[in-house]
Amino acid sequence: MDYFNDENTKKLDKNAPIVICIHTGCGNSKHEINFLKESSKRGWRGCVINRRSCGNVLKTPKFNLMGDI
Repeated sequence: MDYFNDENTKKLDKNAPIVICIHTGCGNSKHEINFLKESSKRGWRGCVINRRSCGNVLKTPKFNLMGDI
């Protein structure tokens, strides 16, 4: 799980709401940066739930929808 941490989120109250983003089948937290920036502007603490190996480069020609270590 990756939490977005910018100047807006540092100023948020400790009880600020959390918005959770689940990326698409081949995305990762880097692909959701615009969503996370907008979340912090609205006063929400944004995070992305990453599936196993979704941020890594595929070295073999196989793909598993559930994540593949």
